Amino acid sequence: MSMRSLRFRGVLLVLACSVLITAAATAQSWYAAGGFGPIASTGGRLGSSTIMGAIGYQANGGPGIRIAGADQLSRFWFTGDLTWQFADRGHQVIPYALLGGGVALSWSDSPGALDLGGGVLFQMGRRVCAFAEARMATLLGSPSTDATGTFIPITLGLRVSP
Repeated sequence: MSMRSLRFRGVLLVLACSVLITAAATAQSWYAAGGFGPIASTGGRLGSSTIMGAIGYQANGGPGIRIAGADQLSRFWFTGDLTWQFADRGHQVIPYALLGGGVALSWSDSPGALDLGGGVLFQMGRRVCAFAEARMATLLGSPSTDATGTFIPITLGLRVSP
């Protein structure tokens, strides 16, 4: 390989990295979200309700991460979720998926928890989105007999980016 070819490849690599870093810096954003809604049991009944809040960091049309807290079934759920948006912020409707784990805190015990779900963001302005989200939440086990199970919190809310 000639010296000229190596230099050319080096310049291309530096330019490509510069473009990717610039695109990544402008395409990501912090956000805060909050919402409420019903909880459906795996038997199909609507039961209790949920109140949820989250902060996160999301790439434009790709991976992200969030920390969420929710008051569900007399427990405070604290989870860390990986997220993936299937469209960029230029679209009016942005579907997303999430997968996470954490703990479900109560006065008597604190079993582990998993959640898997998805939702849709509805662009309402440059920095504000409405969202609808459903997660399948599972308690991983607990000494108390009522602490195991799977249910589906359905959350409607707002997400705001600075």
